[in-house]
Amino acid sequence: MKTSQEIDTHSNISKINTVSRVSIWLLVIGIIFAAANLRAPITAVGPIIGEIRREMGISNTLAGMLTTLPLLSFAVFSILTPKIARRIGMEVMLLAGFMILTVGILLRSIPSIATLFIGTALLGMSIAAGNVLIPSLIKREFSHHVGLMTGIYSVSMNIIGAIASGISIPIAVKAGFGWRGALGCWAILNNAKTIASKNDS
Repeated sequence: MKTSQEIDTHSNISKINTVSRVSIWLLVIGIIFAAANLRAPITAVGPIIGEIRREMGISNTLAGMLTTLPLLSFAVFSILTPKIARRIGMEVMLLAGFMILTVGILLRSIPSIATLFIGTALLGMSIAAGNVLIPSLIKREFSHHVGLMTGIYSVSMNIIGAIASGISIPIAVKAGFGWRGALGCWAILNNAKTIASKNDS
């Protein structure tokens, strides 16, 4: 017959296991959301670049910079990300990065050439940080399932990226939200990820 102490111990272990499982699933969902945010804000631009160029009155060269500027940000900020993460912590940097990503997406949707490019640069920096840190997070938190989680991460990123590219014109033209709505709507998805990250931490 079990003593009351043994029953309490067993109950506590069960609660810990339940909390642990919930935390793992929240982390998996968070990684999927993060993967979505690392591609959609970029792939959504291509199909509506003509609309942006015509409405903002910018040259083809400047319009092309909207797709190349994030790549330049990747090259620069990917080098700095590990150093900054070691100073402030991986989780803090990821959270800050996704908050800055939201700011970048919203700035890019403001009717101003300056904010269009500033927002694009900011989201490029944020995505660069995510590209570097999330694979490291997967290796740390899922050391026994790195291949599986990396696959989920990559597939989520590619699927959402393709969806973002495919729905940009319907959102901008058919739904009547314009190119700003087609680009700005991704701040909603990113906010959901940021809120989830805050609650998880």
